[in-house]
Amino acid sequence: GRFIDEKLVVSLGLRAPFFKRKLNQYCFTTGANGFIDCLGDQDPTGYLAANPNARPPVSRDYDYSKVLPSAGFVYKFTPAASVFFNYAQGLSVPGTDPLYASLFFDDSEGSARPDPETTDNFDAGFRYTSSRIQAQVSAFYNKYQNRLATAFDPELDQIIFRNLGEVDKY
Repeated sequence: GRFIDEKLVVSLGLRAPFFKRKLNQYCFTTGANGFIDCLGDQDPTGYLAANPNARPPVSRDYDYSKVLPSAGFVYKFTPAASVFFNYAQGLSVPGTDPLYASLFFDDSEGSARPDPETTDNFDAGFRYTSSRIQAQVSAFYNKYQNRLATAFDPELDQIIFRNLGEVDKY
């Protein structure tokens, strides 16, 4: 919408992404990094005796969805000078690797259901545009919840997926 003699421009939006993953692990998951051993038609009895921590083949469904609002405002002081502010929520779901790695954990454990990464994103600034000059000064702030990352765990001697919790970026 345009308001105040078209000096104020407001944009509002909603998006509703939905993600669904159906994983079928036909092999034994042997580590929190998603490493697997596939036995084919072999009898698993001897394998399980030698590898008591291995997780048997499993199927699991993951559903991630969220309604994400956004809003933007531009106020023009003059035809050449304006200020702006934007806000948007974001969603980033775990990729295939962390989801397959989560199959190592029993379905009742928190690590078996990785949380998606969500963000609140803000940016604001000043713009000047004329026939000879185009300039902008701006700043941003992103607040992550459940920030997802990979890290090497020296105790396990493996690369595993971590949830870093809240992270601020600016």
